[in-house]
Amino acid sequence: FKREWLDAFALVAEVCAVRPDAPFLLWATEWAQQPGALDAISADDLEKRVLPPIARMASSLPSPTKETDERRKNVDAAAALLNAFYAKHPQHAFLSFVIASVLRRQGQFDLAIQYAGHAHQLKRDWNTSVGLACAYRDAKKVDEAVQWFRHAYAQRPDDASALLDIGDSYLDAKRWDEAIGAYREVLAKQPNEDWASASILYATYE
Repeated sequence: FKREWLDAFALVAEVCAVRPDAPFLLWATEWAQQPGALDAISADDLEKRVLPPIARMASSLPSPTKETDERRKNVDAAAALLNAFYAKHPQHAFLSFVIASVLRRQGQFDLAIQYAGHAHQLKRDWNTSVGLACAYRDAKKVDEAVQWFRHAYAQRPDDASALLDIGDSYLDAKRWDEAIGAYREVLAKQPNEDWASASILYATYE
């Protein structure tokens, strides 16, 4: 009732990051319709306090999250809330990045690719490259996903996680030889990477 909108949005987002099965983000979608509520949130406040917990919540959920899943209500509420913020901040890279992540949980993969691409246009870094790669991967567009994971790896060659994602993308697509090759690249960088070693055995068996 105090209309301290930033604290309200930030707190409910943090709760949902911990308990995505509790649909408290529905409250936030109602608050967003109150006069002045969205105007009270600056782009800096949005990036520091509201978006990170929503991003954490989305990353903890399957892509897509089934409509019968009790956590799906928060996913849909997050999409509505973020769209409202987007109308105020259409050039905010992290906002577009998080929208793409939430859209993937809704199964709206083509739209997720659009928002992830917009995020990368606004801020060309490792995070947005991975975000775009994940959007393509979840859309089952493996070659495009691999291209963007490669791009991410080129931006941060000391981090083999993008190579691991390439292997996983090929593995999910049952492209066994290519998966093995990607996992071997990971092991060349990180010889003790257990997931890569186990995945090579699995792909070889298949």
